[in-house]
Amino acid sequence: MSALNITLFGVPETPIHTLGLGVFDGLHRGHMAIASHCQALLTLSPHPALVLGKKTSLEVLSTLPELRHLFPQVIHLPFTKEISQLEPTVFLEALIFHQLAPKKIIVGYDYRFGVGGKGDFAFLQNWATGHGIETVQIPPYAYQGQVVKSSDIRTYLLEGQFDKAIALLGHPYLIIGNVVHGEGRGKKLGFPTANLQLPKHKLVPKLGVYAGTVLIKKESLPAIIYIGKKPTFGEHAVVVEVHIPGFDQVLYGQDLAVFLTKKIRGEMVFSGPEALVQQIQLDLTAI
Repeated sequence: MSALNITLFGVPETPIHTLGLGVFDGLHRGHMAIASHCQALLTLSPHPALVLGKKTSLEVLSTLPELRHLFPQVIHLPFTKEISQLEPTVFLEALIFHQLAPKKIIVGYDYRFGVGGKGDFAFLQNWATGHGIETVQIPPYAYQGQVVKSSDIRTYLLEGQFDKAIALLGHPYLIIGNVVHGEGRGKKLGFPTANLQLPKHKLVPKLGVYAGTVLIKKESLPAIIYIGKKPTFGEHAVVVEVHIPGFDQVLYGQDLAVFLTKKIRGEMVFSGPEALVQQIQLDLTAI
């Protein structure tokens, strides 16, 4: 496989001095320890664990648009089984040297590449030296005594330990979704919501109500975010609904960036609409 038929997306027009390599399925504190030294990041998507059959399902902390919102210069290599079979030298020559030509490469402590993960830091360093490229390996990043890992953050989000997840992330949990039409029930109750359609493989935190902010035309507005199944009104699939107090503009069809900052409460079943309205009014005091 030559460099000519491996397509990279998001390559900047200006020369890359420092390039970070990894599988950035989010941008937690450990990833930021790499990104803070880099002009651009090269990531793989879909996640190699899915492509190689190591996992049958895996929900990511950040989709590519979310990752680029957190760190604009993200280069995307669509990962395939064919690419997984590249020898480490071919991977480096075809992708790194000929297409990106960085002066410095930065990787994490556990970064491996090439068929069977044969390429480790020693391999990278030896190859890079022969090409006049500097290499840096970032050691494990620990926060309050815990090494930061995406798998732990995913677990905390799914189990409802939101504060722990945010602490390891180092920033609010970002969700970018397209605003679609809902049932209109929120508006009838006096709390209109923007209903988000999320991309496949996006990790949705445990059901409940969250405080956060919404970015609209570069302005950050306070909001409450409901993630749940609307049990008060019967059986529903999981929805993500955003209420922005005092906001009445039409958002249908737009991509909305929502930042979850804290969990207010879990999913609840109410006796009826009046009890739900009372709880929403109470929820609003928490933002």
